[in-house]
Amino acid sequence: MAKESGLPVPQHLIDIKEPGEKITVAEFQSSAYEVIDRLLAQKKLPIMVGGTGLYAEAVINGYIFDGPGGKAAEARYESLVLGIAWDRAVLRERIAERTQIMLQQGLLQEIECLLAAGVDPEWLQQSGQPYKYFMPYLRGELTLEEATDKTNIDIGQYAKRQDTWWRRFGQVVWVQTAEEAEAAVDSFLHP
Repeated sequence: MAKESGLPVPQHLIDIKEPGEKITVAEFQSSAYEVIDRLLAQKKLPIMVGGTGLYAEAVINGYIFDGPGGKAAEARYESLVLGIAWDRAVLRERIAERTQIMLQQGLLQEIECLLAAGVDPEWLQQSGQPYKYFMPYLRGELTLEEATDKTNIDIGQYAKRQDTWWRRFGQVVWVQTAEEAEAAVDSFLHP
């Protein structure tokens, strides 16, 4: 569902777990470090995009997991953290467009295939906003319009929580345009 196709660069850490399996913050961090180290050794610039705030922050800040509740920090890499500061109306429009694209690219068929393959419906329902509302649609409990509207609202609320998470993280350079992002990257790479 979240995979992007046709990108000019390879993606990493996609499909590293089977549906129904969980990944801990420490496991994700370790896997991310392996990919980042390999790319840096090849003189390639790794870019970490999206994901859950805590998981990304663990990689950026170098959390050290030394037992229950412990997370000392020792940053392993110098990082530039960019955040996109879109107007709420623009963000809602982009969310609605993305939901339509997911439907056009086979989201409903994907859900049906996962269920047919034996993926636990409760796990799937908790795996993301589209699953949460389009599964009830497939069961006849919601109309397509209701499922779409609820998905868009839920994703919008999630985006607001992500924004709040990253706003408290002082390292973020907030940009609104591609030009601003390019300038921030250029300044980071060529101080």
